[in-house]
Amino acid sequence: MRKIALAALLLAWLAACKTAGPEKVAGQPAPKPPKRNPVVVVVDVERIVKETKMSQEIQNELTAWGQDMQAQLQAKAETFKQKDAEFRAEAMRLSPQLRDQRIRELEAMQQDLQQLQAQAQQEFERRQSLAGQKMSEKFEPLVRTLAGENGWDVVLNKAAQNTIFANDALDQTDYVIQRLNSAAGSPGSKEPAAAPAAGSQASQPEPSK
Repeated sequence: MRKIALAALLLAWLAACKTAGPEKVAGQPAPKPPKRNPVVVVVDVERIVKETKMSQEIQNELTAWGQDMQAQLQAKAETFKQKDAEFRAEAMRLSPQLRDQRIRELEAMQQDLQQLQAQAQQEFERRQSLAGQKMSEKFEPLVRTLAGENGWDVVLNKAAQNTIFANDALDQTDYVIQRLNSAAGSPGSKEPAAAPAAGSQASQPEPSK
């Protein structure tokens, strides 16, 4: 009898857990009810970085700066290499005092070259960081705008490591690239329409013209 009573009590408790809602605490707000059938889309951020006009312009600027700095470093390296070769060729004919002086000059040249290389690397990283910030300032607000225009509830990065699989029907990368390019182009250019979101119950509104 005692086992039966315990079993009945357990069943009653489980039933109560299923039917009873969360206990409301006086003075605290209730959670917002979840939306049914949320619209989820994905975008490939790596493709966006490679294919948008803005990112290509930023990359071209970085490349041009890097090539110019590389030329400066190469010129200094060649000068050092030439001076070092000249010193090695005539070192045995130099007096000890002059030889020591030339060695100090070469060491100073080498230090200057190394310092310039370090400064160039730091400047490149700074410019790269600013470029990423510039892209983010354009990309994130645009995605929020597109989400509002097209009824997207969640936008995921398709290229992220924590995204195991995303159906191509969810992919809005081409649309986002076109809109970014349109925003970077001439004013008044026609904006492309988004692909239909997979799983939506009704047709999505077109972006405002």
